[in-house]
Amino acid sequence: MRLLKLVKIVKLEDRLFKLGITSAQTRVYKQWLISLLILHILSCLTYMIASLHPDLDETWIGKRINKINAMSFASSYSFNSSNFYKYLNCLYFTLQYFTKVGYGDIDINMTAEYILVIFGMMIGAVCFSLVSGMVAAWINYDV
Repeated sequence: MRLLKLVKIVKLEDRLFKLGITSAQTRVYKQWLISLLILHILSCLTYMIASLHPDLDETWIGKRINKINAMSFASSYSFNSSNFYKYLNCLYFTLQYFTKVGYGDIDINMTAEYILVIFGMMIGAVCFSLVSGMVAAWINYDV
């Protein structure tokens, strides 16, 4: 059974090679997809941890909503907003700590949020290192 999967993988690599895509490129693309999946999971966990808190105003989501509503003329953003805007804000916050940019516009206060952010920073550093190494190997392979 495992040998059949191995044969399928080899055939897939042969097809990609015929298209001009090297194995180094496929590894880089695969790592990018894995990084995006990890980013999505961390975004969902970030929202889940904040939404499980009894007082949402103490979480980063509550503070973010209050800042958005203070900056806009009409307070249109709330906890009942569409899932797209909730996910967009979670993805924005997760990208900040995953890439270690940290613009400083979102504050965290809860211990669970601190633990998740530290964990996400470590995962982000590992993913960045892997992708950087694979891109360097790809460049050296092509030269």
